[in-house]
Amino acid sequence: MKKGFTLIEVLVSLAVMSLVVAASLKLAALSGKGLSQVREREALIEEAYKLQTELALDPLKTFGKSGDVEWNVEDMEDRSWLERLSAMNGLRIGGREEPIDLSALMNDPHRWREIEIKRNGKSIMLFLPYSEKAAANRSGDEGLSLDASGK
Repeated sequence: MKKGFTLIEVLVSLAVMSLVVAASLKLAALSGKGLSQVREREALIEEAYKLQTELALDPLKTFGKSGDVEWNVEDMEDRSWLERLSAMNGLRIGGREEPIDLSALMNDPHRWREIEIKRNGKSIMLFLPYSEKAAANRSGDEGLSLDASGK
């Protein structure tokens, strides 16, 4: 009796190997696509960090385009939390009820800046706190200054 593989055994092993190769190629393609998406997202996040720094230095900017990156800034304000708070008669602290001074809170609404950054059809949204100082800078009441005297 001769030792060796029959034709059927060879065909079955070829079929199994072709399935393994096909699955490996599909896995490699999916990995490449995933890596490409991660790189795009990281590039967009890096642009967002750059823009965040740029807006801190020049808060008057509200939109722009640089190469394939577009961005838009919108100042947001929400007073709806005051409505929920005003529905309460008072705040319970340590078992006793304290009155709430709503007039002080009405002057300090919740503010933030929404910054949408777009690149190659992808976008990311930043939500940054918006302070009174930033509002003054945007209106031109108070500017950024550098003290060159070294004091």
